[in-house]
Amino acid sequence: MIPPVRVRELIHLRPQDYEDGTAGLTLRVTAVPAELVDPEWVEIKGIKILFNGDRAEEMTVRVRVAALLAKEWGGP
Repeated sequence: MIPPVRVRELIHLRPQDYEDGTAGLTLRVTAVPAELVDPEWVEIKGIKILFNGDRAEEMTVRVRVAALLAKEWGGP
């Protein structure tokens, strides 16, 4: 299965949508795996976007596939 998110997409994640989440997180996706290895989690690399729109560090997060499939983050 191909991950349900693409490079350059902006995703908004709730704390429960990603591993060790303590607050909402907005990422501009920079890399996704070619296919899912784990049906529940996917590692996504992205640039963190701050509340004021500024870019912060690039980070890798494990995201629940179910959250991406539900498009709860506002994807197309």
